Amino acid sequence: AVGWFVGVGLEAMEDDRLVTSDGIDVVERLYQWSRDLERGGMPLLLRSLADAGWHTRLLTRVDGERHVTDTDHIAELLQSVTSGRAMSAVTALEALDGLAAAATQRVTAALLARRIDRDDDAVQVLTIHKAKGLEFPVVLCPYLWTRTPNRTGLPHAAIGGTRVIDTLTLFGKKVTTAMRAVLVADDVPQADTQERLAEERRLAYVALTRAKHYGLIWWAEPSGSSEFRSAVDARGGLAALAESSGGVLEVVPASSGAPERAAPPSPVPDERLQPALATREHDRRWRIWSFSAMKAAADHMRDLPTTGGVDEVDGDDPDGEGSGDEATAAPLVTLLREAPGGTRFGTTVHRILERCDFAHADLAGELTERCRIELAHRGLNITPDHLARGLLDVLATPLGGPADLPPLTQLTRRDRLDELDFHLPLAGVSSQQIAGCLLDHLDPADPALTWAQGLADGGLPADVEGRLTGSIDLVARSGPDQQVWLADYKTNRLGPTNGGRSAELIEVMDHSHYWLQATLYLVATHRYLRWRRPDYDPDRHLVGAAYLFVRAMTPDAPGAGVVWWRPPTSAIEAVDRLLGTGVRGG
Repeated sequence: AVGWFVGVGLEAMEDDRLVTSDGIDVVERLYQWSRDLERGGMPLLLRSLADAGWHTRLLTRVDGERHVTDTDHIAELLQSVTSGRAMSAVTALEALDGLAAAATQRVTAALLARRIDRDDDAVQVLTIHKAKGLEFPVVLCPYLWTRTPNRTGLPHAAIGGTRVIDTLTLFGKKVTTAMRAVLVADDVPQADTQERLAEERRLAYVALTRAKHYGLIWWAEPSGSSEFRSAVDARGGLAALAESSGGVLEVVPASSGAPERAAPPSPVPDERLQPALATREHDRRWRIWSFSAMKAAADHMRDLPTTGGVDEVDGDDPDGEGSGDEATAAPLVTLLREAPGGTRFGTTVHRILERCDFAHADLAGELTERCRIELAHRGLNITPDHLARGLLDVLATPLGGPADLPPLTQLTRRDRLDELDFHLPLAGVSSQQIAGCLLDHLDPADPALTWAQGLADGGLPADVEGRLTGSIDLVARSGPDQQVWLADYKTNRLGPTNGGRSAELIEVMDHSHYWLQATLYLVATHRYLRWRRPDYDPDRHLVGAAYLFVRAMTPDAPGAGVVWWRPPTSAIEAVDRLLGTGVRGG
């Protein structure tokens, strides 16, 4: 937030401002830049950064020009290797990693060489022809004493207002005495030499008038005897000019040999100097955490008994089949009950539901087309028509719950947010503390009570700190009072004894710790509404979380495959406070 790209002042860190209004602006800005990168690649992202005053902020810092040059160079490299195409932040990072890996190659190393940020303090080497009067503070002239190469081709000069060619040189040794009598020759070589000397004097004048404050001229005597006299005269003229310049010009003899290099000083050992040693233990708790990461960090996640399956799409949960006690009723027969398992199927379902318009006039056709697109490269053993009919049943199942919600088919685009990302500060807490905090407020009849008691006793040990991130599958609003609820799509395979009814799915929720996920998602939604809705009242506006187990959903059994949970508002607020401060209670 206080770095180059956002530029929030340090005063925003006081009084929790960054956790409230300023923090919302930072998250929104980063989210928008991420979307720009995904839609328009580096060109669109760079334009958005410029509109946000990125370069202006950099130039107000110490070494601002250095920072602008470096960041522009990096942006140019990314633009080059990605060809300006749309990409994710992960792809951009991979491109940078690729450049770093290729840095040892000669061509790539030249591209990655750090550029100078400004040339005010740099030594510039250029020909006298390109220089302009009083252009540089200091000018060094190392080669005025050297003669320009002989003119290539035939000598020529202006004699009597006419450009004359040395015709004797043209014919060379073939010139006869009779020819010499009629060819112009004697004056052309001398006139050509005088013209070239005049050009050298003009260039010398140009070089000597480039310096604003100081000009240094190196001079060496030519070796050729024929040129000795003119060289002595030139040196005398330069010496006189330097003497009358008041120190602006100086003429020094040029060395005939290679300059002597000073030997590097021998290092003097100092017994007081000691190498720095890293002795601090790295705190691996402080990182970006998610519900899946918390599960993966636990040493034993399966302490609770279960009759359900495990999740196949969220995080890194392994595939599995449920097993357990006898079911009280026959399993519901649905089109997706025996659909393929695995993470690919779960990802496919999520992508289809995220992109599908639930209220489309031709929903069956919409689903079929999206299923066809997604299955074209997934390699799943299910046809687009079969998957589309199964998902159509999912969308047509009445959700019920505390607000007696209708099917998803009645939810329009303007009343839903798909894959709502959140990023929250996370104080040092443990999963046991979260469960204990819930136990302080849950009703004895709450379906999550057994899970919370097992977790508080060490069922999912995970000490976390840093940032909490996640992506909520669906956040929607319904009814005249614009009540908000969230949903998470689950593609778990249900065991043969699990009928898919709410009471039987409770044990799947226990086993996979979905109550913890629901708690984190409800806290994130609670904060979102608290920041965005001036009249927000959690008791009135926050309906709760719905877990939609798509393999058990069917319009023939309203509420089938759906688990609703709404812990008391006091529990949500207590966990919110715990995650933000690390303090339980109060």
